[in-house]
Amino acid sequence: MRMRLCYIKVLLVLDDVDNPKQLEVLAGDWFKDRSRIIIKTRDEKVMLAHGLNAKWIHDVDFLSDEEAMRLFSRYAFKRYIPDQGFEKLSSKVVRYSAGLPLTIKVLCSHLCSEEVVVWIDALKRLETIPSLETLEVFQISYDGLEDDLKEIFLDVACFMVGFPKDDAIRAFDSRGFRGIYGLRVLEKNLS
Repeated sequence: MRMRLCYIKVLLVLDDVDNPKQLEVLAGDWFKDRSRIIIKTRDEKVMLAHGLNAKWIHDVDFLSDEEAMRLFSRYAFKRYIPDQGFEKLSSKVVRYSAGLPLTIKVLCSHLCSEEVVVWIDALKRLETIPSLETLEVFQISYDGLEDDLKEIFLDVACFMVGFPKDDAIRAFDSRGFRGIYGLRVLEKNLS
């Protein structure tokens, strides 16, 4: 296979790469010039460890409110603006999604072609019960964390919302965790 790949241009997309060894095995130097390899990872150090030039690394941000509304409208209404009477409800859905395309698509699949009363009830439900499909995606990220990072994540999520960062770091350090490193890893992996 390696011999054949050096003669053809390929487009290779690697998703959820979290270990430099994956890149060594899957994206070696046997591809023809002008081949394109897209690597999706939450940890840019994986790519830097593989020797990729930092200028080729791009962060992908969450969708802006405007982009999220266009995406939502496209899936829910088959056009780029909400239908009349659904503007405020659409804004609430977009605000709930926090710029996450997956959440937008999941909500669209549940709300598309529904009446206003269903939208209102669904939004009230989401205030107390998050979408299972969205939670499953976050569960994958959480499961990939090492035990000490899981502890730090749970402490931040349950007890330290609104804490000054320096206080949180001191609290983690006092428990034997490396607070600065742990918070940095969580910012990279769960954003």
